[in-house]
Amino acid sequence: MGKNYIPEVAKILGVEIGEEFNLLNEDGEVTTGSPYKFEDNGFINCYGTSQSHVLIKILRGDYTIQEPPWKPEQGNLCWFIKTDGTVCLDRFTVDSQHLSMLSMGNCFSEASEAEAHIEEMVEKYKKIEMEMVK
Repeated sequence: MGKNYIPEVAKILGVEIGEEFNLLNEDGEVTTGSPYKFEDNGFINCYGTSQSHVLIKILRGDYTIQEPPWKPEQGNLCWFIKTDGTVCLDRFTVDSQHLSMLSMGNCFSEASEAEAHIEEMVEKYKKIEMEMVK
């Protein structure tokens, strides 16, 4: 048997063996079957089905790997965006407020990351507020 290049391919693509990630199509939409992951001897979708044809699309540039969002651990310092667009620093705790922020994508490891998402988060807050008013 020849050499197994799967670990090297995963490394070149910037992911680890066993790390789940979404794939984005040419329109920037998450593809069916996400999340995907590399295993020691293959590439599989969320159903555990081998997906060598999808791997070819990644290598050709048809699909893009979307890095999974950073997930803080209890006690990590993290940055959040408030409803008025203010960026604030806090220590992550596993409570309803922080878990809600995390689930909406509003938890960042760096202030600069949070600042880059201010407009997006403020829009999300406005959308939620509008749904409450209905």
